[in-house]
Amino acid sequence: MTILRIFLCGLSLLANPLFAQDVTLTSQDGALQIKGAFLGFDGAFYRVDTVYGPLTFDAAVVTCAGDACPDLTSFVPEATFSGTRLMADVLIPALIQAYAGRNQLQVAREVQEATRSTFILSEDDAPVARMVIKGSTTAEAYADLIANEADIAMALRPPNEREVEIARSAGLVLPPKRSTVIAHDALAVITAVSQPVRSVPFSALADVYRGKISEWSALGGADAVITLRTLPSDTEVPRRFGALFEAEPGQTGQVRQKVVPTLERLSDDVAADPLALGFTTLSEVGNAEPVELRTGCGFRYSPTLTGARSGSYPFLLPLILVTPARHVPEAIQDFLTFAQSPEADLVARRAGLIDLTPTARGFDRQGHALGLAVSSAGKAFSLGDLQKMVVRLKERRRLSTTFRIDAAGRPDASTAAHIARVATALDRGDFDGMSLLFATFGTEEGSQQGQTVMDLIRSATARNDLTNVEIKAESFVADLPVACDDTEWGVALNDRVELWIK
Repeated sequence: MTILRIFLCGLSLLANPLFAQDVTLTSQDGALQIKGAFLGFDGAFYRVDTVYGPLTFDAAVVTCAGDACPDLTSFVPEATFSGTRLMADVLIPALIQAYAGRNQLQVAREVQEATRSTFILSEDDAPVARMVIKGSTTAEAYADLIANEADIAMALRPPNEREVEIARSAGLVLPPKRSTVIAHDALAVITAVSQPVRSVPFSALADVYRGKISEWSALGGADAVITLRTLPSDTEVPRRFGALFEAEPGQTGQVRQKVVPTLERLSDDVAADPLALGFTTLSEVGNAEPVELRTGCGFRYSPTLTGARSGSYPFLLPLILVTPARHVPEAIQDFLTFAQSPEADLVARRAGLIDLTPTARGFDRQGHALGLAVSSAGKAFSLGDLQKMVVRLKERRRLSTTFRIDAAGRPDASTAAHIARVATALDRGDFDGMSLLFATFGTEEGSQQGQTVMDLIRSATARNDLTNVEIKAESFVADLPVACDDTEWGVALNDRVELWIK
């Protein structure tokens, strides 16, 4: 339904949407006159859907005539945020409150319905900005952008090719650089605290998801039927688990499955039922208990915020703000800048999310991964290769920041955010007098990723002189795996760039 809605929204905008009113913009000398459907005003520019497509006009050089024209003397900047409830319910409202506090603004919240609220920011009782928060899904967020019903998308992924193409056909550009990760959540599997099973084989968990396993005994527990708690299968969290397990959800006649409407309800139900197993996110564990995931080749992943921040728990969900390529009101842009700041990291952390502030760990904290690498020496790499890596890294500390570059040399959304953060830190002088080593791990085909990341960071810095910082890249290929390489997600996790400093 969402894909169909996106397509229909594109068609409706091309046909001059019925919900928009016509206006006429006239240049100050009267020589130019443009008519079209009024799309919006941000305090400085009009957007009008014309016979030439959507166009933007400077309000300082044109006059607007028509019922939809705003009152310039009483205008208050407004933006509608639409998208995933993982951001709409807690993170964005918390960031608005923190932003208002930093700028000594008052905040009033008007709740229109369970998934829609308006935040009014005021100074001395005079409104200075309005932000509408609409909770739905990532796909609905992009549909709202295309339909001109939202200004900013709250998403768990960047727009896909189809969404980008439909948006472009409607005159809306969604460039990759306008997709900004501001925090992460993570997938988590939970049980009641009273359930003795605290570690589950990844492959067995995938079979539970598929409906092939229905008994706790198959997971090392009692001879009892598993009671599953999930969200509707067409919502975002189940889809992410399906992608991770490379499977569609299934159900056997023995599995007891209950679909619940919210993650909060899911965690409450699981916490109250010792035979329940739930698929949720780390921020929504509630009074339940997350279980450790283990793989056949010896890796163990503990779903904790500490593990997620350090990079040892890899099943992250990027929380992304996506803005189209058009002018944003100054007050709204100031908030978006704040949402990417170290101050905002503290807000995300208090909300139970994984912020972007990197943590540093010494080489001695790599014991488990190093032990598995030693046991694998002689297969994908030699013991000599491993010794070379140890010599290069043993005196350094690894930042939790991890980078991934696709085959075309493009960073994913999380990597783009990390590149921006490292570039800003270089501009501030945080790394002055230090040595930065971008270490590439994974497949031979990705051995140049470290150099690519280093080049992208250099191009993102404002400083011309970085001679007081040593920056270099080196490839260790398969020397230090973080996952088994017998699944797509395992290969993707191993193919990475880490930043080691001293």
